[in-house]
Amino acid sequence: MSIIKTLREKQGLTQERLGEIINEKRTTISMWETAGTLPHASKLPLLAKTLHCTVDELLADQEMKYKRES
Repeated sequence: MSIIKTLREKQGLTQERLGEIINEKRTTISMWETAGTLPHASKLPLLAKTLHCTVDELLADQEMKYKRES
């Protein structure tokens, strides 16, 4: 499970609500959570603030996924 999904659920947010907060489509949030795509760098600060984590935590999760796939 992705850190974005874990933290989103911990905050009690749906994909749709998170999308509204950070101005993204629900389908984009879904793709982030399934590692289909990565959030754009400009979205990371607001995403981290909304999910009560740091940008480093979000990036570390993506780095771990990349290493597993290599």
